Formats: sequence, structure tokens, C-alpha cells
Amino acid sequence: MNREITFKFENKVWIYNTVKAAWHFITVPKYLAQEINELFGDQTKGWGSIPVEITIGM
Repeated sequence: MNREITFKFENKVWIYNTVKAAWHFITVPKYLAQEINELFGDQTKGWGSIPVEITIGM
């Protein structure tokens, strides 16, 4: 089942550099991460990731 819910928060993007690539991350606030896990935890992939669509900026 695909569910669409909008979450809004602000935080800084941080970079994890590897030899071949740089991964960009943003830390989700703990309260919001718990809510997302409750709603979408059954849809996790790989290392616990959940597919998302994001917008940076307004």
C-alpha cells in the first residue's frame, strides 16, 4: 500500500565522504523518525531505509 504524508522540518545537510562518492544526509528529528517508523516501518529496504521524495528549500 502506498501512503502519502507530508512532514516538514529544518536541519543542515551533512556529507559522508567515501573514496568513490559523497553521500548527503539530513538527520530527521527523533520524534519524527519514530512517527515515520510507526507509519512506514513495514516498507524498509536495505539498511532500514525508506523510499522518500523530498524538497530542499521552499
